[in-house]
Amino acid sequence: ILPQNHISIFNQNKIKSDLPTALEAAHVQRRDILAAKENITAANYGKKVAISSYLPTFDFIANYTRDFQAQTISYGGTTYTPNQIQDNFYYGVQFTWNLLDWGVRQAQISSAASAEHSAKISMEQVESQTRVDVTNSYLQLQSAIQVLDSSKISVQYADDVYSQFKAQFNNGQITTTDL
Repeated sequence: ILPQNHISIFNQNKIKSDLPTALEAAHVQRRDILAAKENITAANYGKKVAISSYLPTFDFIANYTRDFQAQTISYGGTTYTPNQIQDNFYYGVQFTWNLLDWGVRQAQISSAASAEHSAKISMEQVESQTRVDVTNSYLQLQSAIQVLDSSKISVQYADDVYSQFKAQFNNGQITTTDL
């Protein structure tokens, strides 16, 4: 005799997802896609850094030193004591602009642009593989749902046949050897 709740497993809600929704969710949530996006961002920043090497640089410089072993010095008729010369402080602004580097910066920019392009191609490959994975999983899910629906119908049919045989047995129309 089948238990009374054998049909209840089939009454669960079906998964209400279609392939475009699953693809969109995978595009947002998969870690490999997120990592590929971060790689593209990093490569883009690398290219911007390489391009910025064409710009001049400004540096602010400040220095303080103290000579604890200073001695008395005479220069040009003036005598300086250790207290007067042991502390040195200077500051200034430095402007640097590399105008000619024999193509080194251009090669660095080309390399950074190549790295960015490579990251974009890698992202396309990851997205393509994600579409394949999600589509395969979706089709496997749909196949499993169809098998489950088919099994539900088979169980209902078997339950109906059992009820008919039980009714026939109870009415004495068939015996246990007929079953």
